[in-house]
Amino acid sequence: MKGRFAFFPRSMLILGGAIFAFLFLYPFFGEEFRVSMLGMFLCFTILAMSVDLIWGFVGILSLGHAVYFGMGAYFVALSLKISYASVNPTRYGSGIPDFM
Repeated sequence: MKGRFAFFPRSMLILGGAIFAFLFLYPFFGEEFRVSMLGMFLCFTILAMSVDLIWGFVGILSLGHAVYFGMGAYFVALSLKISYASVNPTRYGSGIPDFM
């Protein structure tokens, strides 16, 4: 055993570090649209990898991931609707969205 990370080849560690550095630094230099797309792709990647790991290695189908993912999307939509209603009056002329 040569070192602590002898399980991984040196080129794999360098490539992983370069990808991590790119993903960390890209929001500071990228365009707004591409940064939001990267965030969406990373979010879907985390969801897909978590479902793959729990279903592939453990052998159980867990729909808890989908529930939390859907709840997050629902709450983001609610917050966007609330922020929109605070600037634009709703149907009844108040700053409270119609669903409330």
